[in-house]
Amino acid sequence: RCLAKTGLRKLILEVGSSTYCIYLLHILIVPPVLRRIPFENLKYVLSPVMGVVIMMVLIEIGKAISRKLPFGDKLRMLVGLR
Repeated sequence: RCLAKTGLRKLILEVGSSTYCIYLLHILIVPPVLRRIPFENLKYVLSPVMGVVIMMVLIEIGKAISRKLPFGDKLRMLVGLR
């Protein structure tokens, strides 16, 4: 609640509206990327933040691509994007 009252409100709403898509796809995308981080201690501290950042970037790219496709609405619905 405290973060929602700050300038992070828009980011929090965006992550919140994409949680189903993140839930469906994160396990396929994020672990291979995080395995490449060389420092174990750093990995444990940063992996949640990096996972959300990776997924949000990919979600934005997916939204941009799906808007250009004729069947993009159906594709977004299948992966849980709004």
